[in-house]
Amino acid sequence: MKYYYQYVSPKSVRIELITEDKKESEQFHEFDTSGAYDQELKSLYSAALLPYAANSTITKINFMEFPKVAPVSFDKAVIE
Repeated sequence: MKYYYQYVSPKSVRIELITEDKKESEQFHEFDTSGAYDQELKSLYSAALLPYAANSTITKINFMEFPKVAPVSFDKAVIE
């Protein structure tokens, strides 16, 4: 899986998930808007966010093109 990341604001980014093979493409066709795959999708978006905002927690995913493109809001963890 590849990711395209676009900065929107200090606590928001636009992420596009880009499939690299047939298996990943088929996995995307299984996702539906019922919410049955919420955790799996959140984990994909978390992996995409990790290199840019480590130690952050996703607070909202607002799909533009389900399930591949979404603005993602997040909170950064405070490490003391």
